[in-house]
Amino acid sequence: MAATVVIGAQWGDEAKGKIVDYLVSESKVLIRYAGGANAGHTVQHGDKKFKFHHLPSGILHPHLKCFITSNAVIDLEKLASELDSLKSKNIPTAKLLISPDCHVVMPMHKKEDVYTESLLGDGKVGTTGQGIGPVYSDKALRIGFRIRDLLKGTEAIFKNPKFVAFKEKYKHLNLNAEEILIDQVAKAKSLTSYFEDPFWSVQHSVTNNEKIVAEGAQGAFLDLNYGEYPFVTSSHPISGGACLGTGLGPRDIEKVIGVVKAYSTRVGSGPMPTEIFGEEANKIRIKGNEFGTTTGRPRRIGWPDLVALKYSVAINSMDTIALTLLDVLSDLDSIPVCVAYKNIHTNLVTDEFPKGELENFEPVYENLKGWKSNIEKMTNYDELPLEAKTYVSFVEKFLKKKVEFISVGPSREQTIRR
Repeated sequence: MAATVVIGAQWGDEAKGKIVDYLVSESKVLIRYAGGANAGHTVQHGDKKFKFHHLPSGILHPHLKCFITSNAVIDLEKLASELDSLKSKNIPTAKLLISPDCHVVMPMHKKEDVYTESLLGDGKVGTTGQGIGPVYSDKALRIGFRIRDLLKGTEAIFKNPKFVAFKEKYKHLNLNAEEILIDQVAKAKSLTSYFEDPFWSVQHSVTNNEKIVAEGAQGAFLDLNYGEYPFVTSSHPISGGACLGTGLGPRDIEKVIGVVKAYSTRVGSGPMPTEIFGEEANKIRIKGNEFGTTTGRPRRIGWPDLVALKYSVAINSMDTIALTLLDVLSDLDSIPVCVAYKNIHTNLVTDEFPKGELENFEPVYENLKGWKSNIEKMTNYDELPLEAKTYVSFVEKFLKKKVEFISVGPSREQTIRR
């Protein structure tokens, strides 16, 4: 059995964690393939809610092998904190393997993140300040430190020529690089049992037809290449990112599930064509609990944007859709759905996503009737109100993809599978 890749189809925060948690009950392996502690997954497990930043969403399943592979970046302090939290709840963590080729987020990366953002003035990206951009930058510059570098000890690090370049790069921050590296080495060595390259374990699972789920962080519209640069993350949340350092090749991916929120949200700056404001947005924000897992800041709210999602379907080779938070729209009289963009200068209308030119376009909406009823306890598609099914069918027809899962609440049981 080849891999199923679960991606956020929008700007992140689509409830990927819940869908992954649902899927892995019938899988053997879960791979987290990108991002760092700037990303957050919220998983409802029974009557308890867990918020993860580093740990894969399926870590709560005792049967599951969980891997974090080399295109992810690791904040050792936050990783240790998450692991300690699970241990205090008697949740086993020994099944977790983390690639020693993951690059390490250090205090200078976080300070540099905040410093660089301060220089941008009105052009701020809206970073979480978790050091993600700088650590990926150091990786590209070939002066970054991986977990395996730290495990060699401080003497080896200080003899490494790249330490000089690393220290010089961050001297403006007035931090003691030697002390920081000594501390990071100690943190890495305290977690040694988790560090093992999962590449061949993944290959073994592929060869033995074990079910594999791969999860990204953030969403497709934040991809470093496919997003609206510079308002992007520093890695590749798209489905193709699942082949970067995981042990999966392109032909090992059998299915791509795009997780689509029934409306739109994003955190930070950048274009969001269907954004709404005021009381209308606040009602959705409160009902959907739209506050960042990492920062707690309120998320921006927008109407469903099927033009942008059509683009996401294409760049991810999406097979099916998991439609989440449909219950949040239950109080609305009508739901405006973006079906085209109009050029504000020429009045020309298109249903193709105008990447890099969004400032020249405005959304064109089609209003669908709301269902005005509670759907949170419904477990079968046929139980849904006609208007809710009409909304689902409208999405399917526009995107030419089946909505395979419908989430009507935060718990695993509140999931309709078709």
